Amino acid sequence: MKKSRNIPYGYTYENGSIVINESEADVVKSIFERYIGGESLKDIAEDLTKKQIHYTERSLVWDKARILRILENLRYTGDSVYTPILDEEMQSSALAIKQERLGRKDHNLNAEIAFLKDKIKCGVCGSTMCRRLSRKKQLVSWTCYNDGCRLHMRIEDDELMHRIGQLMMQLANETDTYLPRENSSEIDSLPMIKLKNDFYNELERPQPDEDKIIEIVGIIASIAYDALNTDEIIEAKRLESKLAGHEKTAGFSINMINDIIDHFTIDNEYRIVAHTKYGISVTERIINGRSKKDTEEDDNGT
Repeated sequence: MKKSRNIPYGYTYENGSIVINESEADVVKSIFERYIGGESLKDIAEDLTKKQIHYTERSLVWDKARILRILENLRYTGDSVYTPILDEEMQSSALAIKQERLGRKDHNLNAEIAFLKDKIKCGVCGSTMCRRLSRKKQLVSWTCYNDGCRLHMRIEDDELMHRIGQLMMQLANETDTYLPRENSSEIDSLPMIKLKNDFYNELERPQPDEDKIIEIVGIIASIAYDALNTDEIIEAKRLESKLAGHEKTAGFSINMINDIIDHFTIDNEYRIVAHTKYGISVTERIINGRSKKDTEEDDNGT
């Protein structure tokens, strides 16, 4: 039992390595099961405190924040350092329930922001990002669920919608710039030049080997086909067709976003990236006057 925690509850150090603490791991599983079963953060925390379950060596007190931190910690499904305590289905269920409960609390959210809550992910680690509203200053921010990342961006709802609308306009108006290009480096590569030389040399022989010629032509055709990025071009054309159908509604349109966008991410430069359902991603060109430094200064001042 540690006096303080610098690794997640449920784990401990043993011979210099991080291993599962079985008794704490049972508590972690219990917390997830109870929360999924309908108990509140407050009820779970009060019950663990009442039963005098240690959080650290010095603390028997549990609160909502500690329970929430456990529910949001993605390390419990395992990574390169931590052995899994939970399966991904259990963690996903808990996070989905949490998101649903937050949605019920955020009854003042307009339809657009409520829609975006399921569409925004962290561009650094890929985890879901949660919209938070500070009670004191009524400031809106988006924070990564992953304790090991916790990317945080302060942005008001109107600005977020405006920037996403601008990004959708950028995607609609500049589709051609996002189309995949032929990979000329493969066509002009040394192996390709050698194949062509072998082909012509064989043709110039008094008795060309037809099987060898067919083999060389097949290899050249295969390389040329791959260089065309055919699959990517087909997907890009599908995207282009979809965008044409939304030409008049380009901007912040729930129907357009739902039809074309898989999700948005916020990267570590606080730029929004649109990830389409067709394998093409587009990063917003500007941040409307708000730089990474501006956002960090805002955070430091709160």
